[in-house]
Amino acid sequence: MRRSGGREDIASSALLWADCDDEHVARALRAFPLQPSIVLRSGTATNAHAFWALTAALSLHELESANRRLALALGADPRCVDGARILRVPGTLNFKGNPPRPVRLLRYSPARYRPADILAALPAAPAAPAVSDVGPAHSPRRASDPLLRIEPAEYVRVLTGREVGRDHKIACPFHHDHTPSLHVYPTPARGWTCFGCHTSTGRPLGGDIYKLASLLWGIPTNGRDFLALRDRLDHEFGVRRG
Repeated sequence: MRRSGGREDIASSALLWADCDDEHVARALRAFPLQPSIVLRSGTATNAHAFWALTAALSLHELESANRRLALALGADPRCVDGARILRVPGTLNFKGNPPRPVRLLRYSPARYRPADILAALPAAPAAPAVSDVGPAHSPRRASDPLLRIEPAEYVRVLTGREVGRDHKIACPFHHDHTPSLHVYPTPARGWTCFGCHTSTGRPLGGDIYKLASLLWGIPTNGRDFLALRDRLDHEFGVRRG
């Protein structure tokens, strides 16, 4: 609706998308019953961006909910579901490698899907994450968990793809943030908190690595879901448990 390009400027969209960032996701994409209208080779290894053109536009809330469900169904990157996301464009270059690699159009189909047909093929929207239950800062569980010893600046960078600035802040991934308001503390015990949307654990301390991943990935932090969340974080950070 306006040129500033934030989430609040997005009226609606007739496209859904998924950032397919490894071979496992590529296989899931090939097996998905409703094949994307557009597939781009994003220039890094086998990574691809997939788009589904729709017969009707979705509101921002509907769009982001559907994108989260697509990411969940495919195992795609859950950090790339927001309405203001800018993905790579064919004919440009990806400068992550040396030499830079071209971004290419792999597939285009004029097919358009009814939103109801795509939504019917997707898992239910992830439940709201529960409050993390990793215990107080000096509990035995916290001391023995290697994930809880990772510096917040490092896990925030890996999970959000955003570098923490010298002011120890990033733009919050959970709300439109003109002025970076998610504060990253220097110690794992303090973690992080957003002073814009007040996202944290609800405890005096800030959120931890589990809380951040839970919110980004839509995986609750209790019961079997917590074990799945921990396994995914272990894989992400190369943690080996005995």
